[in-house]
Amino acid sequence: MNQDLLSILIVNYNGENFLNNCINSIQENCQGIAFEILVVDNNSSDKSIDLIKNNFPEVKLIENNENLGFARGNNIGVSQSNGNYILLLNNDTILLDSLLPAIELFRTDTSIGIVGIKMLDEQNRFVASFGKFPRFYNFLKLSTLQIDIKDMEMKKNPISLDWISGAFLLTTRAIWQQVNGLDASYFMYVEDVDFNKKVQLLGKKSIFLPSIRFIHFGGFNKNRENLLRSSYKTYIRKHKKGIDRTMSLLMLNMNLFFKNVLNRFQ
Repeated sequence: MNQDLLSILIVNYNGENFLNNCINSIQENCQGIAFEILVVDNNSSDKSIDLIKNNFPEVKLIENNENLGFARGNNIGVSQSNGNYILLLNNDTILLDSLLPAIELFRTDTSIGIVGIKMLDEQNRFVASFGKFPRFYNFLKLSTLQIDIKDMEMKKNPISLDWISGAFLLTTRAIWQQVNGLDASYFMYVEDVDFNKKVQLLGKKSIFLPSIRFIHFGGFNKNRENLLRSSYKTYIRKHKKGIDRTMSLLMLNMNLFFKNVLNRFQ
């Protein structure tokens, strides 16, 4: 393991239209940082693999024979990486600022387990890349935010939060190994919330660093609600107990019921 190396993991599935800008932005904003890029391709049907091989021969390409999802894809990538610092980065992102201040946080404060940065949409509007751990009533709307966006947009200094999004999630190999990486029982969504939960159970903090920005385009997924509901069910069974678990599952089932009722009238 290289103590100063940053391993950047990009799990890709049909991200041909995003990868070029994503990787170029990494190279532009990691000057002065020793880094490696690993792209884990989940059996893309577009020309993602050709793009990587032809345009970025320095990138380590890992080709899976099937779509293994976000968690398993990242776990595979990390197992083949060499850095002391690990960055999970979505393929549909563009870094806008140097990552040096984010890495420096780990060097100056050993209580930090995760660092996230300010996320913007394609129109440069501030959007949430963080939230609070879900309470039972959040599952009725499949929401875990509960944070004043306008207030957070004005923040200038690092702030401790419950969870940081996996669209950009920076941690250390030591932390990753202590919590056994991402839970592969989540195919997509909520695995980042779960990871933050495990890290904080170690007594470490999740930090939002607003001075560094990135753009996240965020593609449409027609199965998003079903995947989210399934992932929340996994989260509830893993982290909730007693009446809290019962009420959480009830709210989740009510969400599905109301969704089905609304669909019948559309």
